[in-house]
This record gives sequence, structure tokens and C-alpha cells, in this order.
Amino acid sequence: MTALLMGVGAVVLTMGFGVAPRAAAAPAKQADSQVLDCAGRAPAIKPNRLEPGCSSSHQYLTDVTWQVWGSDVAVGEGTYHLNTCDPACAAGNYETLHAWVVLSDPSKGRFTKATIVDSKGQWTTTMPVQ
Repeated sequence: MTALLMGVGAVVLTMGFGVAPRAAAAPAKQADSQVLDCAGRAPAIKPNRLEPGCSSSHQYLTDVTWQVWGSDVAVGEGTYHLNTCDPACAAGNYETLHAWVVLSDPSKGRFTKATIVDSKGQWTTTMPVQ
């Protein structure tokens, strides 16, 4: 009976005064995760340069544009610079490819995994979190 009266009261309020009962509050949005690479830069959201795998002498991404960036995953595309190590890595001979990057597996607000996908395949590495 009480529930019925409460329901009728809500309808009367809505009809008579134009005031609708408040809906339950939406859950708070989780903050976007950050990425930390090994270039000595501060943790960032949507960086345009990324050095996954902590070996900038071997591979890095530039001109990254992000299509998705959230608390669980980030997806972007850019130019992937890959050291061919031919004749040796120290020679610094780079191949450049268009690539997609997916950041995932957040821990403590930072992405911990980077997956690079280019025309040659897929490469995954762990990202630093501290």
C-alpha cells in the first residue's frame, strides 16, 4: 500500500507541478589511464610520440593520433620507426611503416601493455608503470 501511495505521489508531482522524481545517479566515470614510456617524459594522456619497449634505439612511434583513449584501452595510429639492425643496430638504419598501436592492461592508472600492428605483423611489449 505504501509503495502504491508513493507511486501515485510521484505521478501527481509530475502531472501537477512538472517535477519528475530523480533517477539514480550514474556511476562516476573512471579516469583515463596514462602511458609512461622510457624517454624520461612524465606520464601522459594521448602523447604524439611513444617509445614502447624501452629501447628507443630499436623502435618508436611518431605522429600518433588517438582514435580511442579511456581507462581500459587506447587505440591510435602513426608512423612506426623500426631499426633494421642491418648491418648492426648501432648503424641506426630505420624502416618506417604505418602502424596501429593498442595500449591495454591498465594497472594503477597506467597502461602496461603496448601492441604494435603494421604491415609486417604484430609486436607486443610490456610498458613501464613507474
